[in-house]
Amino acid sequence: MQQNRLAEVKREFNNPSLNSEAIYSVNRIGSYIFSNRNLCKDVPSIDFIIIVHTATTHFERRQRIRATFANTSLFYPAQIRTAFLLGKTKDSAITEKLWREHKTYNDTVMGYFIDDYYNLTLKGVMGLRWVKDHCPNAAFVLKIDDDVVINMFTLVHLFLPQMKTQKRTIFCKVIPKNTMRIGRNRKWKVDSHIFPNRTRYSYPYCQGFTVILTPDLIDELYQAAQVTPFLWIDDNYLFGLLPYVIGNINFTYCDFNVYNSLSYKNAINCTLPQKWRCPMYSVLVHDSDFWSCWHTIKSVYTDVDCIKETTHI
Repeated sequence: MQQNRLAEVKREFNNPSLNSEAIYSVNRIGSYIFSNRNLCKDVPSIDFIIIVHTATTHFERRQRIRATFANTSLFYPAQIRTAFLLGKTKDSAITEKLWREHKTYNDTVMGYFIDDYYNLTLKGVMGLRWVKDHCPNAAFVLKIDDDVVINMFTLVHLFLPQMKTQKRTIFCKVIPKNTMRIGRNRKWKVDSHIFPNRTRYSYPYCQGFTVILTPDLIDELYQAAQVTPFLWIDDNYLFGLLPYVIGNINFTYCDFNVYNSLSYKNAINCTLPQKWRCPMYSVLVHDSDFWSCWHTIKSVYTDVDCIKETTHI
C-alpha cells in the first residue's frame, strides 16, 4: 500500500464531521446474517468464484443464473462456484423468503447493512472479505451484477488457459483517468466535500457490471478498504480508488463491444456469425432478453471439442 497515495486520498475527502468509525466502509459491514463457509471447500481448487451483486427481491434473476452460467455441470471438469451478495431488508415477508432460499441453495451471503443502492460499496467490501476467508482456492474472482449474461464457455475454454498465469491484474472495461466527470448531481452524485478541487477522477477504474480479478488482489483490496475513506459509488471505489491506494496493479482493458457489451444485439451479432470464436463473454441484458441471449450462446457450444482451438483474448 502506498502511504503517500492514501494520505492524498484522505486529504481529498475533506469532511471533518466523519470520524474514524464512520469513514471506513469495512467498519460498517458487521458479520454475516447467513453465508456458506464451505462453498469452495469441497474441491482442492476453483476455476471461477462468481460474486453476484443482487437485490433482495431479485429471486427470479438469481434462479436463472443458477440454471445457466452458474450451473457448474455445464462446464465440467471446470469448477465454478457462485455466491449471491445481499444486505438485509425491513420487509419480514421478503426476509422469510430469503431464509428459505438460503436453506434451499446455500449460496447466498447476507450482511447486516440495509440492502440499498447507496450501500453497494458495503456489499462489495463484504464480498472481498467473504472470498478472502472462504474461497482462497479460486483461480479467478468474477464479480458481476445480476442483470448480466456470462458466456462461461468462453471464460473456461479461452480466457482461463491464456490468463491463468497472470498476477495482480484486473480485467474490465477501464475508464481511463481524467476522463470521467465527477457528478455533483443526479444518479451518481458525489458530495462537494469529496474531491472538492477536481472535476474528473484522477485514477482509472472499472465499469463494474463485469470485473475479473486475480485472487492475489483480494486480501490487499480488503485491507485497503479498512483505511481508505468510503465512497458510495461501488465500481469506482472497489476497482479504482482502492487499487490506486494499493499501487502496482495491472488493468487489462477488455475492449467494449468486443469482450463485453451493454447491448444484447451486439452479443447476438458477434455470437451468430463467429460462433465459438466470438470473444464476448459478458453482456448486460433486460430481463426480457436474458433467455434468448443465453440460448443463443449455448447453441453454438453443442460440440465442446470445437473450442479447443486457441483464440487470443
